Amino acid sequence: MVRVGVPGYNRTRNYNELFDQAIVYLRQVESLARDYNVKALLETHHYTIAPSASLTHRLVCTFNPDQIGVLYDPGNMVYEGFENYRMGMELLGPYLAHVHVKNAGWSQTDASPANESLTDVLTPKDWSAGWRPIENGVVPWKQVIADLRAVGYQGYFGVEDFSNTYDTKKMLHTYAKQMKSWMEE
Repeated sequence: MVRVGVPGYNRTRNYNELFDQAIVYLRQVESLARDYNVKALLETHHYTIAPSASLTHRLVCTFNPDQIGVLYDPGNMVYEGFENYRMGMELLGPYLAHVHVKNAGWSQTDASPANESLTDVLTPKDWSAGWRPIENGVVPWKQVIADLRAVGYQGYFGVEDFSNTYDTKKMLHTYAKQMKSWMEE
């Protein structure tokens, strides 16, 4: 398998134009994937035209799932693209080819006084997403694993951790132990 990119989305170009561009590119990728006997994967990724399972499915659904698949990344979908995990997996069907394991969460970026007045409560707050260790983010990995089982997923999990919480050895040990525990439940 090899990961391939799709256009980013930053509001400067129309989504439909970017979608058409991606389809032309993916036709070429499909042909190359067939020639070289590899599967090309589009990742569900924030700030692209494929932030969710359904928008990624829209890109891949006309291609052969033996050549074009999806790298499903719930951690990226915290930033944008969240959909019910199982529904997205069901939609992806044979295109679901690989899963990234990482987590993220949201934090308020502006400090709020403890004794907010009503006016302060009604003032919009700034929020930002950031990476978290697997056990402390928004993605409910125990549920995601159950959903993956429910749709018959038997592929690989790839660990990505951008939280910088652990050194590499500790991170791999922690992730392996946590994933094993969730998979056994």
